[in-house]
Amino acid sequence: MAPKLYIDKLSPPCRAVLMCGRAIGLDMDIVEVNLLGGEHLKPEFLKLPILLGNVRHVVEEHARAVNEAYGFINTFLQQNKYIASDNLSIADLSLINSVTNASVCVPLDEGAYPQIKAWRDRLKALPYYEINQTGGDLFKSAVKSKLG
Repeated sequence: MAPKLYIDKLSPPCRAVLMCGRAIGLDMDIVEVNLLGGEHLKPEFLKLPILLGNVRHVVEEHARAVNEAYGFINTFLQQNKYIASDNLSIADLSLINSVTNASVCVPLDEGAYPQIKAWRDRLKALPYYEINQTGGDLFKSAVKSKLG
């Protein structure tokens, strides 16, 4: 029996789990939950452990923090092809989802962060990258609808 995974494709951790599952060939019973629509508040979901979050406007100090994170990641990638080594790992599959969502609010300056651009391009070539792309597109639409 395949494990049941309750997800919202807006969530970077959910997308990372989906990408990892696909990478290792794990069949999963996917149940999509619309967090923005409040589905997680229905009685049948209240007994499940879920991480809740709100879409918020990124203020200037958050933008600075994201840019500092980009700088750290870019420097780190100067030493390795991927985050943990020269081989793809779960760290890459997890972090790309966060970078994708962060880029919606604080766009990645590819000229300032060339190592991140090269890393992201390598990950985009993966056959299961569409999981992240779909979730990232959904997140972008959700942010735009909430922030105008």
